[in-house]
Amino acid sequence: MQFGLKNRLRLISLLPIVVLFAMTSYYVYNSFLGFNAAQQLQNRLEQNRKLNEVIHNVARERGMSAMYLGNKTDNILKSLHEQRKVVDQKVESFLQFAQDSKTSHVDSKSNDKSTNEIDTVIATVSKIKAVRPLVDALGIEPAELMDVYVTAQAIFIKQLTQITENQIDKEVGELYSIYIAMANAKEASGIERAHMAYILSHSTKLESEDLS
Repeated sequence: MQFGLKNRLRLISLLPIVVLFAMTSYYVYNSFLGFNAAQQLQNRLEQNRKLNEVIHNVARERGMSAMYLGNKTDNILKSLHEQRKVVDQKVESFLQFAQDSKTSHVDSKSNDKSTNEIDTVIATVSKIKAVRPLVDALGIEPAELMDVYVTAQAIFIKQLTQITENQIDKEVGELYSIYIAMANAKEASGIERAHMAYILSHSTKLESEDLS
C-alpha cells in the first residue's frame, strides 16, 4: 500500500511535532528527577538537623549525669531532670519527622531505610533511659555510665553520615564530610568534658591515666 501525496505531507508535518514532544518529555522527566532529588536532600538535611539536636542534648545529659555521680546535690539532680525532658522532646521531634518522611516515600527501599533509622534511635534511647534511675540512685559506676552514652552517641553520629550515601552532588558530599569531622571532634570534646566534670565535682586528684 502506497501513501498518497496528502498522507506523505501529513506524516512529514507530524514528524517535528513527535520529535518536539519526545524532547519535551525527556527534559520534563529529567527536571522531575532533579526536583525529587533536591526534595529528598532537603528532607535529609532537616532530619539530620533534628538528630544533631538530639546528639547535642544527650551530650549535655551525659555531662550532668557524670557531675551528679561526683557530687550528689538536689540542685544538680533538678537540672539533670530538666535536661532529660529536653532530650526526650528532641528525640520525639526527630522520630515524628522521620515517621512523617517515611509516609511520603514511594519506594520500598527508602521506607525500609527510614524504618531501620527509627528503630535504631528508639532502641538507643531506651538504653539511655534505662540508666537514668541508676544515676538517680547512684547505682552505676562512672565508667559504665560513659560507655552507655558514648555508644549511643556513636550510633547517632553514624546515622548523620548516611546523608552522603548515593550523593551525586560532589560539593555537598565534601561539605558534609567536613561537617561529620566536626561532629566527631565535638563528641570527643564532650567525652572529655563529662569525664572532667565527674573528677572536678568529686574533688578527686587527677591521675596520670585521667590526664591521658
